[in-house]
Amino acid sequence: RAVLISLNLYNGNYDYLCQSTFLIEFSQGGSLVASFKQNVLKTDLWHGEYFEGWQLAASIPEMFLYTATIANMVQFGLKLARVHRVTGSFASSFRDGWNVVEALWFSLMLVAIVLRLAYYLDGDRKAFDIWSSSYTELANLALHYQLAFILDSCTILMCAVKSIKFFALQPDLAMLKGTLAQAFKDLYVFVILLLTILAGFVIMALNIFGAQAESYKNFINSFGTLFLILLGEFDFDEMWAVDLQWAVIFFLLYVIFMFF
Repeated sequence: RAVLISLNLYNGNYDYLCQSTFLIEFSQGGSLVASFKQNVLKTDLWHGEYFEGWQLAASIPEMFLYTATIANMVQFGLKLARVHRVTGSFASSFRDGWNVVEALWFSLMLVAIVLRLAYYLDGDRKAFDIWSSSYTELANLALHYQLAFILDSCTILMCAVKSIKFFALQPDLAMLKGTLAQAFKDLYVFVILLLTILAGFVIMALNIFGAQAESYKNFINSFGTLFLILLGEFDFDEMWAVDLQWAVIFFLLYVIFMFF
């Protein structure tokens, strides 16, 4: 049914590991579907040398960020406690959308820090020895490592959203902020409808081309491929190679319908 090849690669120059998984699936229709995943990870997290010499350029800002995050969370918690003491509930605090954004921001940063601590204390990470003669599967450890960085990127997104709050400091930006606030309801409905229709086309593409075309092998790939088509970047030959008739029908329906 399938052949799975898993291996760990090491780059000594950067002290990074790359966990690679190659999958070859044999469909019941006789076709071969090949795919791969590669995750970069570092098992030497917060080791002794990280706090010495030139590594201080990275370790000091990182520790400062953790300290500042925890201090801000404590300050935010005290502010909520004061509101609760006066009003008897937390509801009044979260009527302000910016407080909701701030709470989400702190929550994401806290989860990212906890994930890093969990990774540091993970038994598989501690037990891994690059010089061992036996093979150690690192797929789960690599996903754990990657998830912490994904959450980091989410905190940056929340930080960018929060920056809109400071548009009020400049008249022209304040006008832009007011316009976006008034248009939010209409934009919200439009985006929901757009994503719903796009999801229908994604499922259609997955069923037509997914068994043979790499770009449509799963829902996420299909979604990304169809979104790029809306931006004018597409590979029609890949669809053509699967089925010419359905490639033409699907492409015309999708482009015309979505653009209208």
